[in-house]
Amino acid sequence: MRHALPILLLVVLTGCTTAKMGRQHEADWIVVAGIDGGNSRVQDLVRLVLKEKGIDCGMEGSLGYDVLVPGDRVAEARQLLQGDPRLRAERIWFPSPKAPAK
Repeated sequence: MRHALPILLLVVLTGCTTAKMGRQHEADWIVVAGIDGGNSRVQDLVRLVLKEKGIDCGMEGSLGYDVLVPGDRVAEARQLLQGDPRLRAERIWFPSPKAPAK
């Protein structure tokens, strides 16, 4: 019981941590997908798929992670993640693309 508080604190802090993306302008990063925050294999695979094409990414969340990419790479990143055969069997949520402002 003596060790329960430090362990609980570690779990809470780990769950609340967000990825450091080194973003210069946070508003310029867009969510392209959502993945299971507890599945490190899928997280690593998403990073790899995007990195292979030179797309920086970040992940934020706890139980579910948002996958963020620079705004000028959103369409390319979405296409890569949707089309990569290594990710086809995984649960990945893709938000609806936003309609251009009128």
